[in-house]
Amino acid sequence: MQRIKVELPQLGPLKFRYELWGSEGYYSFDYLLNSSAKEHYWAMMREHAIGWCYGESLPFRPRVDMVALMCEVDGEEQWFHLDPDDFLDIFNGAWSI
Repeated sequence: MQRIKVELPQLGPLKFRYELWGSEGYYSFDYLLNSSAKEHYWAMMREHAIGWCYGESLPFRPRVDMVALMCEVDGEEQWFHLDPDDFLDIFNGAWSI
């Protein structure tokens, strides 16, 4: 995967533990990415995001060509996978050389 440049801190892969994976958690992420109100939900992701990691480097649920995003909601951490292009759109990032 190309390198990503974004203001959000890059976290170490061990932070993304299996028990924090949130496919059924606070957000329904498929809905958030495909909803007609996605800008509202993207703003929520930006508000709650605490960091990210390249998906292929994760010890649990690794995904090639994906980004893992860690969020904190009501004091609880949760992470999920995002397509890198969606991640860059949400966080106003860019590919770096």
